[in-house]
Amino acid sequence: MFIQELIGKYMAILLVVAEIINHGTHIQWRKIGLDRTNTWEAEKVGSEVQWLEKVSPMNFVMDDYLLMLVLFKEHGLNDAP
Repeated sequence: MFIQELIGKYMAILLVVAEIINHGTHIQWRKIGLDRTNTWEAEKVGSEVQWLEKVSPMNFVMDDYLLMLVLFKEHGLNDAP
C-alpha cells in the first residue's frame, strides 16, 4: 500500500531507462536508471537520467530476452521493439 500511496501522491508515471548492449549471444543491461526529464516532449524523454549506481549490470540469454519482448507485445504493449 505504501508504494501505491507514494505514486499517487508524487507521480503518475515512472519511466525506467536501461543502457542496453547486444553481445550477440546475450543482452546486457549495462546500467539502469530513472528518467528525470521534466517535459512531455517525446523526443526529450530519457535525456535526463538518474543512474542507479548500486545496481549491477544484468545479463539475459538472447532467446529469453526475445521471448520477453514477444510476451510484452501479446499483452498489449505494441510499442515494444
